[in-house]
Amino acid sequence: GHGPPPCAYAVLVLGSGGRGESLMAPDQDNAIVFADGEPNGPEDRWFKNLGAKLADMLDISGVPYCKGGVMASNATFRGSLDTW
Repeated sequence: GHGPPPCAYAVLVLGSGGRGESLMAPDQDNAIVFADGEPNGPEDRWFKNLGAKLADMLDISGVPYCKGGVMASNATFRGSLDTW
């Protein structure tokens, strides 16, 4: 691992999974919101790594990557409260 998280955070499930509607053909749609930090700062880099690990683990578990890139590994779907 990379040590404890640098600040409080939440992983969000978006799309059909977030609505509880993904039954037959789910894919990943997720985001990470963290308490403090700047884009490309140390906190963002820590959560970028977490987002990539999350995406890889879900893919290995049978939940494929989102073709549209709606995943916390993508900077658009990862940021501090101020960024959001």
